[in-house]
Amino acid sequence: MDIQIKRYIKKEFYKGKGLPARLLDSVFLKIMIFLGLFILFFAMRTGVLRAIVLAATITTSSGILKFVFNKTRFMSFSKKRIEQARNDCMLERLVLLDSKHRKELSRRVMLNYLEIGQSELKPAKGGYVYKKTFCYFFGNHPKYPVNVEQIAYVCRNMRSLDMESSLLISASGFDKDARAMAVRRSVSSEIIEEEKLINLLGKTMLCPTEEETYEYLAGEIEEQRITKEKLKDAFFDADKGKAFALVALVLAIWPLFGKFNIAYPIAAAICAALAVYGFLRSYKKKNIS
Repeated sequence: MDIQIKRYIKKEFYKGKGLPARLLDSVFLKIMIFLGLFILFFAMRTGVLRAIVLAATITTSSGILKFVFNKTRFMSFSKKRIEQARNDCMLERLVLLDSKHRKELSRRVMLNYLEIGQSELKPAKGGYVYKKTFCYFFGNHPKYPVNVEQIAYVCRNMRSLDMESSLLISASGFDKDARAMAVRRSVSSEIIEEEKLINLLGKTMLCPTEEETYEYLAGEIEEQRITKEKLKDAFFDADKGKAFALVALVLAIWPLFGKFNIAYPIAAAICAALAVYGFLRSYKKKNIS
C-alpha cells in the first residue's frame, strides 16, 4: 500500500487528528493516569517511591496494551476502508459506462436477480417488463440518491404499461421520500441498491483490481487536497491580506487610546502574520501563473 494512502486511512481512523495532536493526547492522558494512580497508591500508604513505581508500571503497561489494541483495530479498519473504496469504485464505474453497456449490464443484473431467461424480460419505456413487473435502472452517481421526481417518472410509465409491481435498481440508494413513494405507488416494490447491487456486480468486469482501488483512493486524496487549497485561497487571498493588515494596525494603536492589555499586541501580531502569509501566497500564485 502506498504511504500516502496509508496516512490518509490512518487520519480517517483517528478522526482527522494528525500525529502531533495524537502524541499530545497520548502524553496528556498518560500524565493524568500516572498522577491519578500515584495519588491513589500514596493514599493507600505505600510510600512515595513505591507509589511512583506502581503508577509508572501500570501506566506503561496500559500504554503498550492500548498501542497493540489500536494497531489491531487499525488493520481491521484499513481492510474495511479498502473494501469500501473498491465497492465505491465499482458503483462509480457502473454509472460512468456509456448508455449501451450500462443498459446491457443492468439487464444482466435484472435477469440474475429474477432468475429468469433472456426472452422473458422485454424492453419498454426506458426499462424492462417482466409479467406485471416494471424493472428500471437509475443512472445516478453514487453520491446523489434517487429522488421523488425520478420515482414519479417510473410510476407514470408503470401506469401507462398497466404494471402492478416494480423492481428498482440504483447505485446511489433512494432518499426517504422516494423510497416511501415507490412502496406506496405499487402493489409490491423491490429495491436493489448498494449492498445487493455490489453482490450482483462482484463477478462482472466492473470489479476493480487492487491497483485500481488504490488509484480510486488516491483520487479521493487529491479531491480533498484541492478542496483545502480552495478554502485557503478563499481565506488567504490578497484582499483578505489587506483586511488582516488593517485589523493588525487598529489593534496595534488601540492601546494608545485606552488601557493597555497584553491581548491587543498578541492579536495584532497574529493578524499581521496572517496578512503577510496572504500577500506571499497571492504573490506566489501570480508568479506561477
